[in-house]
Amino acid sequence: MEKEISLIEQAKAGDKKAFKELIGPYVQKLLNIGYYILKNREDAWDILQETFILLWKNIKKLNTSYPFYPYVKKIYTNQCFKFLKKYRNQNDLSIDYIYEEDGQLQIKDTLPDPYKVLENKEIKEKIREIMDKMPAHYSSTLWLRIGEGMSYKEIADLLNINIGTVKSRINMARKILMEKLLAYMGGEIN
Repeated sequence: MEKEISLIEQAKAGDKKAFKELIGPYVQKLLNIGYYILKNREDAWDILQETFILLWKNIKKLNTSYPFYPYVKKIYTNQCFKFLKKYRNQNDLSIDYIYEEDGQLQIKDTLPDPYKVLENKEIKEKIREIMDKMPAHYSSTLWLRIGEGMSYKEIADLLNINIGTVKSRINMARKILMEKLLAYMGGEIN
């Protein structure tokens, strides 16, 4: 935290190198969120760059008493949803796969016995495909929960919705994922 505060103070003084060092550790994490919201790598990257430009222009207003990452994550997520809302009716968003840093999608708690299921590469691909085709408000909320490890309250605050809506979206996303995955595997849904 002290190093982060120091970098913020240096950036406030106009040090672009300190700003790059400040944002560097968060680029991939933010892009992962953007991929799930927008389902398009290029748009996620463009919006992230715009977010960083906006942040740089307003760096002097940044309050160092709050952690940096939650602040920038909220700005970026809001920018992604604004973009999605603006272009929702144009149907020009391409489907793109989301990968963690190790090149694998990590699904922690969405499937019965997930560790055995995820060992199968074919199933991993199917999970990516299902998540990509899921409505953005479901897949992004689920990603924030399982990919980012955020609490329901943190997600509600970030998306500016109530906790009940967060729980509903996550439950629906899990239901869609499980139903489609079980159907793909030839299992029956009770």
